[in-house]
Amino acid sequence: MLRRDEQRWADHRDEPRHSVQGKCMPFVTVNGKAARLEDVSRTGLKVHSDVDALPGARLLLTIAGCPSLSARLIWKRDSVMGLEAPMASMSLVAI
Repeated sequence: MLRRDEQRWADHRDEPRHSVQGKCMPFVTVNGKAARLEDVSRTGLKVHSDVDALPGARLLLTIAGCPSLSARLIWKRDSVMGLEAPMASMSLVAI
């Protein structure tokens, strides 16, 4: 048996994601640091950013033209991270 010292965060959602690659992308910041938006779903988004945070942390998400909101870091792999936003808030920027 392997022991884990940290809590495991898993969220296996199955909802449509809207890729923004090759499209006009809004300016996004996470905790004040620039981020590159990858995709958007109804409840969150995937971004590239060098924010130093662990899964479960609350981060300030700002998308140009929209009010800032608190997002929860669900997973992180190097500089790619999945953020969960309040329910249906991402419909404001879904393409």
